[in-house]
Amino acid sequence: MSVWDTIGKANATQGGTPFAPGTRGVCTVLALREKTSSEGKGEILILEAAIETSEKKSDKYLTNVSKNEQADVLTQKPGTEVSSVYMLTQHKAAPGAAKAMLLAVVGENESSLTPEAWQKIVELAKHDNGALLKGTKVGFDVYTKETKVRKITIHPVKFTHIEQTDEEIEANAKRYTK
Repeated sequence: MSVWDTIGKANATQGGTPFAPGTRGVCTVLALREKTSSEGKGEILILEAAIETSEKKSDKYLTNVSKNEQADVLTQKPGTEVSSVYMLTQHKAAPGAAKAMLLAVVGENESSLTPEAWQKIVELAKHDNGALLKGTKVGFDVYTKETKVRKITIHPVKFTHIEQTDEEIEANAKRYTK
């Protein structure tokens, strides 16, 4: 089964490796990379992005939900390259989180998603490490959550679609061409 088959069979959820905890803002997609872990942890999808805007949701964020431990929120400067790593085989929620991220990038809704539309999204994402999605801006919101089983505090990212024209996406992609 491919990375895309694993994601396609999942229900869209939000999660993954966060940007700066306690922040929200806008980022630009730079790449989508699929890998197989060299440590035997299975399939991985990596969203690479650049921060456009980052703002504090509050002055502090929880580092440990159970103990109510907090730290200062730090924003990221525009142009900071960040990534969200989806360990598709290792973490049960990862395929759904990756699907939700992809749907936000392309502006699709899971409730109206057809198999044909999903296949087009997969083709966009797979082509040359997501090059056809490069330049797409998405909103992000990093929130705090405690995992159900291991009771570990994590900071997943919820992505939201931003309406853009193809011309705007293309112009934005050129800003990040090295």
